[in-house]
Amino acid sequence: MYETEDENDGYKALKLYLEKVNPKCRAFFQDPKPNVRPEDEVWFEARPLGVNTLANMMKKISEAAQLSKVDTNHSIRAIAITLWSNAGVPNRHIMSISGHRNEQPLVHYNWRPSVAQLQNCSDVLSRAHSSKVQAFHKTPLYRQETSPLQAARETAVPLFKDCTIQNVQPQAYHPLFVWWAVRL
Repeated sequence: MYETEDENDGYKALKLYLEKVNPKCRAFFQDPKPNVRPEDEVWFEARPLGVNTLANMMKKISEAAQLSKVDTNHSIRAIAITLWSNAGVPNRHIMSISGHRNEQPLVHYNWRPSVAQLQNCSDVLSRAHSSKVQAFHKTPLYRQETSPLQAARETAVPLFKDCTIQNVQPQAYHPLFVWWAVRL
């Protein structure tokens, strides 16, 4: 965890928590005292939180805050994994944090593209279209000596050259691009 400029970042919250735990209790998660003030030295009882309390903590926090959606410990975990995946954090790094032993379960956390990824895909097509559309309409699809495959390469590749779909860059020799180029 790293400190940021945000006054409410996770590092500062963890640091404050560690400053306020009860030194008589070795447990990381301690039972909070019922009435504490910010200036109190210790905010926690000298006893650990119970397993059931920990298991239902996010649900209770969501309900107490009257959130529109009740979060659970698992939903917060899923949100974190999805955010990391959408940000391009490699699966092996996510697995080291989340405790997953293989990549297969991570697929369930990131089965649809994020809004930012969808926006990026749209931007790629818009940029390619705006810079190439005039060239497509002024140039014949293929000359007599040019094959449909060569025409597909000349026509489709410039339009999709910056596009990546699930870490794969489309190739002009793919049947879909040949079909698309021949029908221009």
